[in-house]
Amino acid sequence: MSNRKFLKAAEQLEYESVYSANLPDIEADWTENVVMRFARVFMPELTVRDAREKPEKFFGYVAAFVSQLIELAKKVKLSEIPRTKFGKILRREILAIRTVGPGKLRRLKQVAAELPQIPETEFFTAYVESVEKGTVDRALNRLIDSNTAKICFFLLLMIPHIRARRFHSVSELLRVFMQIEELDEDRKKFLKQNEGVRRTLEQQFRDICSEDGLRLRGKGRPKKILPAAA
Repeated sequence: MSNRKFLKAAEQLEYESVYSANLPDIEADWTENVVMRFARVFMPELTVRDAREKPEKFFGYVAAFVSQLIELAKKVKLSEIPRTKFGKILRREILAIRTVGPGKLRRLKQVAAELPQIPETEFFTAYVESVEKGTVDRALNRLIDSNTAKICFFLLLMIPHIRARRFHSVSELLRVFMQIEELDEDRKKFLKQNEGVRRTLEQQFRDICSEDGLRLRGKGRPKKILPAAA
């Protein structure tokens, strides 16, 4: 089994797009930038070096996280999600995790099992370590504590919708992100009472999109014509 085939199987995970390309109207490498930022904050076990030099180890941690994410998705009550535009997107993502995720995860494990001994060991050792160390629980706690983790996690989940051009601007993405933030009544009340915190969060969202190279353009929107240099 070649590493190339392994990486191809790894790409099939809906929630991981480190090596994706050919995305319409956006920079091809923005997903990798977001993943690396997310990894540093959300799951310190995932490093840039592992992603580039030891992808088997990297995807071992990713696979362990996804396996736990699937279990959590099964417990979500879809009927309690608001029937709004962003609620529809959220339900679609949860259903995809429930229905498509297990098959893709099994395929990745099967391919990893066919790798040469050393990379196979790297994959499954990372997988087991991630579960034993409680990486998922600690990572989910980071979603409460870290705005950066929240923003990156949201952007990664939105990749299929960005590809499908359901969002034509960063502002549209930001509105959905803030609506999800306000699903929690306490969080909604806090942000309403602290406009400075809300503005800082919104600016952080825009900064991450800008720094990591996410640029969106609506269908049919003409390219901006810059004035000629004097």
